[in-house]
Amino acid sequence: MTQLDVTLTDYAVSAECALFSFVLFYSQGAGHPNSDSIAFFLSLAIAAATGGTVHGFFADEKNWGYKVLWRFTLVVIGVSAFFGLRIGAAMLMPTSAADSVNTIGGLFLFIYIFIALLFWQDYRLAIIGYFPSILWLGIAFVVEFHKQGSLAALAGCLGIGTMVIASAVQQLQVAVSRRYFDHNALYHVLQAAGLWMVFAAIRP
Repeated sequence: MTQLDVTLTDYAVSAECALFSFVLFYSQGAGHPNSDSIAFFLSLAIAAATGGTVHGFFADEKNWGYKVLWRFTLVVIGVSAFFGLRIGAAMLMPTSAADSVNTIGGLFLFIYIFIALLFWQDYRLAIIGYFPSILWLGIAFVVEFHKQGSLAALAGCLGIGTMVIASAVQQLQVAVSRRYFDHNALYHVLQAAGLWMVFAAIRP
């Protein structure tokens, strides 16, 4: 296995998000439809699992496994960003306005997938793809906290902030150890913490 630290932390994020989607599925009721939240965490679980597999077993960019799995990973990250956008729209807007935002988000997702499959497979594309969604969701939590002052909304704000910091860490290549715990592994740990806070905020 190559990139052991990155692979294991990616798998840990996958397990965490799979657990979140499982809990949301079994806690949903008539008054708390969680389909977007379930899809958000489930798609992140899939992306982290395939991303970890690439880092661990298909790191060679010339390998067919890399070419297939990495493109798939980028696509699923885009899908999770789309559902994050839907969650934020539902929190911020009435249904008619949220539907318009979701339509724009769907168009953006289509363009993103087209680029990811055919033109650009750098991880920066994933960050460009999900950052607007994360920012949008962060705004939704800030508005919610301003209205209600709830601890759940505050947790959401902190979670989004942690995820933004995680992306900065990844892009700036800030590492605990270049050999044993690199910037991607640290990114995954911070991401896991941020996602836990977001889950705490949106769980009914």
